[in-house]
Amino acid sequence: MTTMSDDPKLPEQTAIGWALFDAADFAGAAQRFDLALQNDPTDVEALRGRARLHLMQNEIGTAIILLEHALAVLQTGEDVAAPADAEQRARRDLAWAYYRLNRFDLAAEQFAALGEMARAQKLAAFDQRAPYRRRGSVDSTVLPLVARDPVPFVVLTLGNRDHLFVVDTGTGELTIDVRLLDELGLPRFGVQPSRTAASDRHVAVHHTIVPRVRLGDIVLEDVPAEAEDIQSRAPQISGFIGFNLLAQFCTTLDVPKGVLILEPPGARTIPDHAQPTPFWLLDDHVLLVPGALDGREHLFAVATGFAGAALSAPPTTFTQSGIALEMGMPFRGVSGAGTHEVTLLRVDELRVGPLTLHDVEALVGLFSPSLEWRYGFRIGGLVGHDALRTTRWTLDLATQALWFEHGA
Repeated sequence: MTTMSDDPKLPEQTAIGWALFDAADFAGAAQRFDLALQNDPTDVEALRGRARLHLMQNEIGTAIILLEHALAVLQTGEDVAAPADAEQRARRDLAWAYYRLNRFDLAAEQFAALGEMARAQKLAAFDQRAPYRRRGSVDSTVLPLVARDPVPFVVLTLGNRDHLFVVDTGTGELTIDVRLLDELGLPRFGVQPSRTAASDRHVAVHHTIVPRVRLGDIVLEDVPAEAEDIQSRAPQISGFIGFNLLAQFCTTLDVPKGVLILEPPGARTIPDHAQPTPFWLLDDHVLLVPGALDGREHLFAVATGFAGAALSAPPTTFTQSGIALEMGMPFRGVSGAGTHEVTLLRVDELRVGPLTLHDVEALVGLFSPSLEWRYGFRIGGLVGHDALRTTRWTLDLATQALWFEHGA
């Protein structure tokens, strides 16, 4: 029988690799995991660590090979230097890897093994059908932003009605108001509690599939979706276009010109005048970019649907950056999980990838405490619409490219 422990003695290079990973030195971690695997190709924690890094760079095929190898080693019955939850962690990464490939049949098996039955049943219901199928020959469209503030809004057609949706990279799947489940006669695969990025409070998330979604000139069929109570707090909107739907395209959000552009993956190359930035992708939609607050470097998650300030961060981000919290103005803020005690601060400089902003507003109190250290390394905050509203950005996972353009 395979034996693991809560405090395993890892091989030296593997232990150093995870220490570097937790310090957000991803290149250094990759080198150490590679050395560990040269010494022992069956080193489960090195396999899992290297796979995690490939997955963060959206190198899905390689990640899957390594994770499947790690699970095979764990199932041999031999002694393994790995923590007690190594299999669970490997399965979770493998589930998201299959999910990003749109291999929902394989992802469903992994989520079921993890006990996430509502999500597993939804994904299994696709059977042999591919998600996000495009109906007809149109593969590009330009959607006007019907409003640019406080967040970018576009119109989608569900059923026979137009609905107002927020473009939100901080949300995973297409997210609709729960009332649309009955209105559209959508299937229900169960309810699963989920935490928002703004707090650790849980909201009830219903899993469903939307048979048809029209985005401008494009019609998508069989779109995985989640439903929650949105209109109780925002009666004017019907939902959020999440990262996973946007990731099916080469996506450009041009707030200054007021358009959302969806093109086939790989349709564009980085223009000479553009400013590319590295990024890392966790789970299905946590998009991280390098940044800094008043000169102190941090990793920030990008959430275009977050309104009210350029940055929302935990108190430690501000204290590490030398910003006194007592200088802020307290008030009550609102998120998807309800109301919160929030402090508004003005900061001298915020850097997001290649963008530098001066004298901007930031919030304390609208950030999930568990998100800060969820992945081992520290996430310094969420950058929202106010940080990105003066630029045009493009994300294309097919070419692993994210870039910004000014005055395009």
